[in-house]
Amino acid sequence: MSVESIVDEIKNMLRAAVPTPGHVGLMAGVQTPDIDLTYIPAGTIAYPSGTPAADEPNPDTPFRLASCTKPFAAALYGYASVMQGMVTAADTVQDYLPALGPLTALELSTLADYGSGLPADNEHNPGTAPTHWAYPYQVSDMTTFLDEDAISINAMIGVQRAKPNIYAYSNLGFGLLTCAVQAALDFPTPQQLFEDVLFIPLGMTSSGLVPTGAVQLPLCYDNEGHSVTPPNTLLPAYYGAGGVYTSAADMVQWLTFSAGMRTTPLQPLVSFMWTRQRTDPAVAEGWFIRENLNPIWLVKNGGSPGASSWMGVCPDLPAIAFVMSNATALADRIGPKILSLLTGGNAQAPTDR
Repeated sequence: MSVESIVDEIKNMLRAAVPTPGHVGLMAGVQTPDIDLTYIPAGTIAYPSGTPAADEPNPDTPFRLASCTKPFAAALYGYASVMQGMVTAADTVQDYLPALGPLTALELSTLADYGSGLPADNEHNPGTAPTHWAYPYQVSDMTTFLDEDAISINAMIGVQRAKPNIYAYSNLGFGLLTCAVQAALDFPTPQQLFEDVLFIPLGMTSSGLVPTGAVQLPLCYDNEGHSVTPPNTLLPAYYGAGGVYTSAADMVQWLTFSAGMRTTPLQPLVSFMWTRQRTDPAVAEGWFIRENLNPIWLVKNGGSPGASSWMGVCPDLPAIAFVMSNATALADRIGPKILSLLTGGNAQAPTDR
């Protein structure tokens, strides 16, 4: 396919995905050696205050990333271990959050690659996500809950670790990972941790952690265009699991760094993030590896009520693609199709979240 036909195909996919009624917007971006950086918007978005007025998304429009935050959290761990030498693979969460004494020791390295033994909590609540804590859910609330429920949670960890495949998708794990890295690097707030370690060195000038008073985020909708309330109930404790917001312009900065397409102060982290840690499924540090594709992809998707995101890199080409939306489950229907167009492959949307 020609460059023009690929871009036209992506535009058609995005337009077809936008539901009515509602102010649902999508923003996609692609870049390859043959395709200059291209932003592709669709639909419209609106803000809680009505200012700015509802309009088509643009490269500076902020979107909630939900679980696409996890590779960012894994990069924070890589920075602390690979670049600063402040943590080791054997270090546990308890080394930095001593209030978690009763909980089974959880190595930081396993939290970053979904192998800690914490049970999956992305499709149901197995008992590791609290139901009785009010928003905002602070780190102290999380540690208190884990201490009080340590016996039952330790039993679940034991069952998971006894399985041949220890992999399980844990939002709690990435929440704990980020809290531990913040403590290890002695940052006063998670916001400063993300900004100083990742956003500023990578030139991501319009990214942050939600909720925020300084930046308006778009109103949220379901995939049929009906208004929904974003679930911030486990923030800020779970910032590392799903708390980042970013713009398309900043997502390009993140993905071109992740794909090794540009040189940054964080260059030692590139190969760290690509390294396969587990095989079933194939995962790297926060990323999922599509080893059945040629060339291989690294991908991650994210979703919550009123937010969806998908990002992928193909280091061998190199190529990047992403989709972000203020609606539930839209981005990861489209993202794999876009990267497939760029790489000449054929892929289905991943279900990891």
